[in-house]
Amino acid sequence: RKIHVVYEPLAAVTDVHRAMEPGVPQLGGSGNVVVQFVESRGDVAAAFRGASRIVEGTYRCAATDHGSIELEGGTGWMEGERVLLDVHCQTPFTVQRGVARVLGIRSDDVAVVATRAGGAFGKYLMPTVDGLVALLVHRTRRPVRLVLGRDEVLMRRPKRHDVHSRYRLAADGDGRFLGIEVDLLVDAGPYRALTPTVVAVLAAEATGAYDFPAFFVRARGVLTNNLLSAPERGYGSQQANF
Repeated sequence: RKIHVVYEPLAAVTDVHRAMEPGVPQLGGSGNVVVQFVESRGDVAAAFRGASRIVEGTYRCAATDHGSIELEGGTGWMEGERVLLDVHCQTPFTVQRGVARVLGIRSDDVAVVATRAGGAFGKYLMPTVDGLVALLVHRTRRPVRLVLGRDEVLMRRPKRHDVHSRYRLAADGDGRFLGIEVDLLVDAGPYRALTPTVVAVLAAEATGAYDFPAFFVRARGVLTNNLLSAPERGYGSQQANF
């Protein structure tokens, strides 16, 4: 009851294509494109000039929830001047450092018990309720338990990256692949987080299991006001199957 929130509505950027247009709100300190990887080999232009068939298309792998049966939550309490957290996480030392920054205290004054997770698939690489629990514990000096409901998990928690892709493929008369051009836009949500690692995998694996004499792949991570994105089972490999 003592927590009062005041909201100031701002224009939202919810489309990765629009996020790169001139004049849109800049969500990051150096623009909305926060990472780019390029992979290339051979003469792609020559491959398309010599092609008997050219196939192209645009595709999308939309954001999906990680779908863990377990709800997200945790418990915290004070032990002397030390904040103790029992939370689900895949990187307890990252949680420790992050909570210390939130509270403005030393990392040594935060201890994390990494409880066995009942399903994570990558989303527990991102902050969950740890910062909220820690803040309440530190301010009230009392034990706190917070468990999100399923509706809160679906509406507010990280999702697999939403990936928009454009593929253009050149083949000869016998069906052999000569070259390919790929442009990938990856929705990071409002923070960089682990998007650079996902974008790197997408760039490296965009040609799939095929041997192309020539290719050019560009993958970019773009900030939006959508939900935070988190890796899920393969770090982008699934979104490059086209």
